[in-house]
Amino acid sequence: MMIQAARDMHVMTKCKVDLFACTPLIEVPIIIEPAMLKVQATEHYNINNDDDWYSTYAPSGYGSGSIRLSDTDFYRPAVYHQFHCLDMLRRSIVHHNWSDVATEHRMERRVHQCLNMIRQAILCNSDTTLEPSYIYGVRDGRNESAASGLDVPHVCRDWTQVRSYVQSNYIQTHESH
Repeated sequence: MMIQAARDMHVMTKCKVDLFACTPLIEVPIIIEPAMLKVQATEHYNINNDDDWYSTYAPSGYGSGSIRLSDTDFYRPAVYHQFHCLDMLRRSIVHHNWSDVATEHRMERRVHQCLNMIRQAILCNSDTTLEPSYIYGVRDGRNESAASGLDVPHVCRDWTQVRSYVQSNYIQTHESH
């Protein structure tokens, strides 16, 4: 696979080997360094804590997390849309008080869309960190195993850099307009 990157516009194009089907990808225009994340149990982001979950959307006081790359081009980093979807799924569990059939159908469509988006984001990021598994039971004479994922370090993209960029972009674009 051949990859071309235009750094000044930060538009990347991935092309198939035959070079016939190219799709431009637009990313946050900074180089994001890797970071280590060790998955840990925490009291934060409890399923009932709306404030913690709202804090993942975008930096407080800096809009919806959208960035402006020109006077007419607005984008939102996918990470904020994915957090929004994850929170929407959480709220559909916690606050399940859909009052009528139309609301229920609309929420089912949104839940389906968000499950699909999160599924595809997981596929796209393909974290290949190996997590130790353990046997938690036996069913039909076969061991059943699982992995908790806790205390396992993962190499990630440093999301704090994305958050800082969104903040500075918001300040720059709102002060100049």
